[in-house]
Amino acid sequence: MMSDNIENTVGLQHCYWRTNGKLAAVTNGGTYYLYTRDKNEFIVDESCVGGKTANPKYTADNARWAFIYDLFFQSLEKAKPEDITENLWGPLSGGTIPVSKYGLEKKYKVGRYLKFNPSEDSYYFGHKQRVELFSENPGTGFYFYIIPITSSKIDYAYFHKSEDIKRYGEIANLTIMFHGYNLEKKNKYKAKVYLLEETEAKGLTETEDFEDKNLWDKVIVDTLTSKGEKGDYNHYLRHNFNINIDWKKGENRKKNFTVAVEVYRVWQEPGLIYGTNAKEERVAFKNYADTPTKDLINYNAELLQTQDVDKKDSISSRFMVSEELMDHYLTRIEQDKKNMIQYIGDIDYTKREFDPCGYSKITIQEKEDTNRSLVIFDETKPANEIDKTEQIFAIIAGDERKEITITLDGLQTKNQFCQGLLLDEGQKHTQDKNVFQVDKVYSAFFRGEITTPDSTHQQQQKDAGLPTTVENSKDTDVIITDNVFNPSEAQQWQDGIDYKIESAKEITLKLRYLYNKTYENTFAKLLGYTIDTVYSTSQIEIQSMAWLARYIFMQEGYKQIFFLPISTCRYPNQIAKIEVYPDFEWWINFKYKTETPVSVKQNPNYKYRVFTSVDNQNQKLAGERRSEQSKNWKFKEKKYELEFEALYKINNEERELIPGDGFPVLNAIKFLLKTYEIVKAITFADETAESESSIANGTANTSEGRAPERKMSQRWQQRKAKGFPFRIELGMPTFSGGINGKFSQSKKQIGSIGSFYYLEIAAKPLFTFKGEVDLLFYAQFIGPIGQAMYRISQIVKKVNYLTLGAVHIDYYIYVGFKAELNIELKAVEFHSVDGWNGGEIQIYIPASLYVRAGVDLNVSIIGIGSASAEAKIKGEAKFESRITYDKRANKAPALIKFDGLDAEIIINLEAKSDNSEDSQSNDTEPDYITNLLEPKKPWEIEIL
Repeated sequence: MMSDNIENTVGLQHCYWRTNGKLAAVTNGGTYYLYTRDKNEFIVDESCVGGKTANPKYTADNARWAFIYDLFFQSLEKAKPEDITENLWGPLSGGTIPVSKYGLEKKYKVGRYLKFNPSEDSYYFGHKQRVELFSENPGTGFYFYIIPITSSKIDYAYFHKSEDIKRYGEIANLTIMFHGYNLEKKNKYKAKVYLLEETEAKGLTETEDFEDKNLWDKVIVDTLTSKGEKGDYNHYLRHNFNINIDWKKGENRKKNFTVAVEVYRVWQEPGLIYGTNAKEERVAFKNYADTPTKDLINYNAELLQTQDVDKKDSISSRFMVSEELMDHYLTRIEQDKKNMIQYIGDIDYTKREFDPCGYSKITIQEKEDTNRSLVIFDETKPANEIDKTEQIFAIIAGDERKEITITLDGLQTKNQFCQGLLLDEGQKHTQDKNVFQVDKVYSAFFRGEITTPDSTHQQQQKDAGLPTTVENSKDTDVIITDNVFNPSEAQQWQDGIDYKIESAKEITLKLRYLYNKTYENTFAKLLGYTIDTVYSTSQIEIQSMAWLARYIFMQEGYKQIFFLPISTCRYPNQIAKIEVYPDFEWWINFKYKTETPVSVKQNPNYKYRVFTSVDNQNQKLAGERRSEQSKNWKFKEKKYELEFEALYKINNEERELIPGDGFPVLNAIKFLLKTYEIVKAITFADETAESESSIANGTANTSEGRAPERKMSQRWQQRKAKGFPFRIELGMPTFSGGINGKFSQSKKQIGSIGSFYYLEIAAKPLFTFKGEVDLLFYAQFIGPIGQAMYRISQIVKKVNYLTLGAVHIDYYIYVGFKAELNIELKAVEFHSVDGWNGGEIQIYIPASLYVRAGVDLNVSIIGIGSASAEAKIKGEAKFESRITYDKRANKAPALIKFDGLDAEIIINLEAKSDNSEDSQSNDTEPDYITNLLEPKKPWEIEIL
C-alpha cells in the first residue's frame, strides 16, 4: 500500500489511516478531512519504516506523534530558538524526553497509533493542523495535514474591543464564525443576523421576535459559501456599523447590545405554473444574550504565542455603550484633563532647589525618532531657563499606539533623606510611582505663597552626607494641600497598556489618538450625500468614513492632551504634557488633458510626502501612479476628459476619500470646462484641423504628415473664396493641480505639531494662440512679383477646374505665429506654526514665427491609378520669455531666450494602382534636410 519505494531509506516513511475500519495509505504532505462522526486512527507498523533501518520494530514501537496549527508551524520554522517563548503544540502527552526543537518539549505521544480525539475549542475545528511523525525531532520525518470537521454550527460572535465602553456615534466591528456550512456539498445555506438590546433579547427564540426587536433597519444577510485564509476552512461574516443615537431611546443609562443569528437552508423548487420558487428553512439559531461567547484566544505571530484578547474574564459577543455621545465624551474628558492639570499645579521654578532627593533634567522623546526630543526641565541652565514645562511635546498618532519616553537625569532618591514632600505620610520617592505619579498626586497650596522656608534643610543635608555651602544653605518647601488626584483615572490609563515604568529613571507612555467617529448628517451633506441616500447607496461604506470629514480642515482643536506629574522632594509637581494629533492625511489631484500633470503624491519610500510632477518621478513611482489610476474617478463627455482623485491615509492605510462621483467639486470643474468649450466654439478654430490635443499641448507641427497639409490647403482655398484669407485658433487649456492636508511637525520649533497644507497648480498652457496669413491672397497687392504669383494661382485653379480633379495642383505660402501662456504655482506651503512658505510662481511664454510654402500635385486616372508628389519648405524662429517669482529667495528674475532658427525641406512621392490584385505602392520616405539656417549659438538675456 506504499506509494513510494522506501527500501533504500532509514526511519519512518509513512503511515496508515483507518476510518470506520477502512485502511488507506497516507502520503507525505497530504491533507485529510476528519469528521467527528467517524472513528479515525493513524497507524504505523514495520512496513512504514525504511528498508535500511537497523531495528524496524523498535522504530515503529517508539514512533513520536505531535500536531500543531499549520500557521503556528510556519512561524516556528522561521524563528530563532531563543524567540520561542510558549509551547504552541497540540494537547498530546506521553513524551518522556524533552525535545527542544520548535519548543516541542514533552507535548507528543509515543507509540504505533494516534487516535483522533479533537478538543472542543472553537479554534480547533475547520483549521488546518500539521501532524508530525518522527523518531527524534519534528520537521525531520514524515508529516501530513488534517482538518477536523464537526457538525455544522454557528460558532462565536465577537465584537472588536468588546470590553471598551463605546459611545453613540462610534463604529462597531462584528465578526461571526460559522463552521461546516460552507463545506457541505449537498446543501446551501445563508445566515440572518439581528442586533438586539441585551436585556430585551434574553429568552427570545422565534424569528418574529428577533425581527420585532432588531435595531438595524434591515436584517444582515450573508451567503455561507466562502472560506477563510491560510489554512482556515470556516466562514466569517464581518460587519461594521454605526452605533445609532436612536438606540438610546431617550434613556440616560448604559446599555449592552448583542446579536442573534439564524441559519437557513435554501433551495429552488419548481413553481406551480412556470419557473422556480426560492425556498428556505431555518435549521439553526443562536441568541448570544442566552449563550454568550466568552474569552477568545488570538495568535500573535510576532510574539509566537497565544494571547487572551483582553486578558480578563469577559464576554466577547456583546458591546457596551455609555449614555454619552462620542462628541460629549471627548469634550468632557479633554476638559477634565485640562482641569486636573490646573488643579495639580505645575510649579514654576526660577532658581535651583537643594533638597537631597531630586533630579536635574527631564527629557521627552519619541521612541521611534531619536532625533526628536524636548528638554522641559534642566536645573543646570540659568535661572530663567530652568523650568520649560510650559512647553508641550506634540506627536501624531492614530489607532495604533505610539511610544513616548520620559527620562530623568541625575535622579537621587536612593539612600537620600526624604521627608516625603507632597506624599502620604511615610511614603518616599524610592518608589517609582512616587516619582512618576500615574496614580496619585497632591496639589500645592496656591493661596498666597506656594512655598515656605525649610527650617530642617541643613539637618536633611547632614543626614544625607552633603556639606552645607553658602549656595545650598537655604531652601524652601512646597506647601501640601488635602486635594488629591488620579491622573490614570482622568486619562483612563491601564498599567502595561497605556504606560510602562521601565525603571526609576524612565517611563514609556503608549499613547494613541481617539477619533471622534460620530456619524452626523452634516458631514454626509459635505460629501454630497444625505441621510436618505446613505441606505440606498452603501450604508457601511458611507457611515464608516463620513466622520472623516471633520478632520479635513485640520483644526488644532482636535488635538488631545495627556500629562504626567513628576515629583521628588527637590522639585515636586512638574508636569510633562504631550499633545496627540490625528494621523490623518488627505490629498486631491486633478488633471484635464495634460499628459504630464502636477501630482501631489504619497511616496512610500520617504517619511514625509514628496511633491513632484510625474515627469520627475522614478520608474517605480510612475508605475505605481499608473496602477492607481484604476481607482481614480474618471468621467468622459463628448468634448473633454477629466481625471480626478481624492484619497486619504489614516493609520498608514490609503483609501478613497469620497466613494462615487457625487462630490460637488466635480460639478464645479465640469462647469469650468463647459465655459472653456464655449470660448473655443466662438473662435475661428476648425475641427478638421490639427488634433485638439496637439494644439492644446503646443505640439502641433505642420510637417508631421502630408494628409493634414492637403486638407489645410483645400480648406484655405474655400476660406479665401468666402473672404477669409487668415485663420485664428484658440487652444483649450490643459491644467492640473494637487492639494494636500495633514498634521505635520514644525521645522522651527522642536516638539510642535501644526496643520499643514501644500498646493501646486499648473496650467500648461492656460491659453494658446495660433494665427496664419495666406500670402497668396495678398500677393496681388505686393508689386509685380506678387501679381505674377497671383495670376499663376488663377491658372492653377483653372487647371483643377478643367480636369475635374483628375489633375489637382495646389501651392501655398503661409506666414504664421504661435504662442502659449503657461502659469505654474509651485510648492505653496502653509504651516500653522511655521507660517507661509510661498514657493514659486512662474509665468512663461514660448512663441515662434514660421513660414510654410509648398506645392502639391495629385493625378488620378480612373481604372489606372493615382500618383501624388509634394515638396515643401518650412522655416521657424523660436523665442521664450519667462518670469519667476521666488518667495524664498525674494526675487523675480526674468529671462528672454532665443532658441534658434531652423528650416527643413521635405520631398514625398507616392503612386498606387487601382488593380486590387497586383496593386503596387511606390512609397519613398521623405528626404529631410534640416537646420539649414540654424545659427551657431542661440542666445539668452537674464534680467534680475
